[in-house]
Amino acid sequence: MTKARLANQLSFTTFLILSLILITPNTLLTSPAKASPATYNVAISSLTFQTQNLTVLKGDTVIWTNKDPVTHTLWFVRVEDQSTYALSPPIQFGESWSHTFNEATTLHYYSFERLWITGFIRVSLFPIHDVAITDVAPSRMMITAGDSVSINVTAANEGTSAETFNVTAYYGNTILETGIISLDPNSQKRLTFFWDTADVAQGTYDIKAEASVVEGETDTADNSFIDSQVTVALTPTPTPTPSPTLSPSPSPTPSPTPTPSPTPTPSPTPKPMPTPDYTPYLIAIVVIAVVTAVSLIVWKKKTEIKKRQSQK
Repeated sequence: MTKARLANQLSFTTFLILSLILITPNTLLTSPAKASPATYNVAISSLTFQTQNLTVLKGDTVIWTNKDPVTHTLWFVRVEDQSTYALSPPIQFGESWSHTFNEATTLHYYSFERLWITGFIRVSLFPIHDVAITDVAPSRMMITAGDSVSINVTAANEGTSAETFNVTAYYGNTILETGIISLDPNSQKRLTFFWDTADVAQGTYDIKAEASVVEGETDTADNSFIDSQVTVALTPTPTPTPSPTLSPSPSPTPSPTPTPSPTPTPSPTPKPMPTPDYTPYLIAIVVIAVVTAVSLIVWKKKTEIKKRQSQK
């Protein structure tokens, strides 16, 4: 009896083990599938890293291509202890450099020649699910009720897995619209929402957007983004212009009778001055000359007579 019971228990245990093996073959007989390493491209252009925040898995590769007409050398520093992780060779204009990350860490990296050009890389051992809203930009900040405003929302996938999620735009606490977006790892996309303010009350509204939380996401602080405020003003009521009051026309003032101009009196003609008569003066001069000449002759004669008398 005891042997029969033992045989039955052994048979039941064997059956149970075989059932578990058949039901869950992937768990007991195979190992989990490992994702193939991914490759990401980052352009260095306009003195910025065009993708500034990357999240990759251990074993993934990143390729940097220099599109600036200057040299960039990439310097990678571990965030946790500020130690150097790697230093690239100088990357000339038009050249590329790649690196495969085999250490799970968070890196802050720079252009060694221009330390204000920075970016971040998070290297993880396991897949990361992380979506975010990185920018919200309304087309206008001051509007009149009834105007239409476009709101540009930039959504990003900062994880290592492709994600599909909702993006909702708000004015204040009121939902404007919800859109669905699908993004590959380390990519972003801009959505445009249109806000018709015809039935919106006067006031100032916060403009924001939210990304829905995806499965497995733990960092949700950046799923919401508030940009600024838009002020909606009432349409001004036009003030009626009063009709002008007609006043009686004034009686015409008679034109004054023109006074005749006085006849100008002719100015007197000046009389010519008489020509002076110099005849008497000439006669006197001639007489004086004759008298003088005669006097000289008489004087000479007397002088000669005196000489003769003295000689005798």
